[in-house]
Amino acid sequence: MKKIFKPMAALLVSIIFLLGCDDNNDTSPLPTIEGNYIGSLAKPFQGIQENEHQIKLTVLDAETVKIEPTNGGSVSLELKLTEISMGNYNLEHESDQNFVGGTTSRTVNRLAYSYFLGGPDDSNIEVFTGVKQ
Repeated sequence: MKKIFKPMAALLVSIIFLLGCDDNNDTSPLPTIEGNYIGSLAKPFQGIQENEHQIKLTVLDAETVKIEPTNGGSVSLELKLTEISMGNYNLEHESDQNFVGGTTSRTVNRLAYSYFLGGPDDSNIEVFTGVKQ
């Protein structure tokens, strides 16, 4: 049961995120994804559910972004962007195996990711889903 939790969390984040995505012809530049996102931070193994959690997303270059909490309580990471459709991106980390996955979109102004916090229990994971302010 433990071994399926991380893939299921990644799938759940993608489904939640993509429910609001559309394929319009928005030609806005990449920096439009940059900004503060507010939403829900869950750490189910630790019994934590925080609403109104804020994550700052900074575009570092055409292929890299940085996510970091504005007030602590979650991970900070530099992530690779891979466009999956017009304005919708997968977030990936090439060397951190604890980063389960994530997505962001300039078309619906959303950010979602999940991160394994370590330890023997695969359910020790952080999940963020939010909307750009």
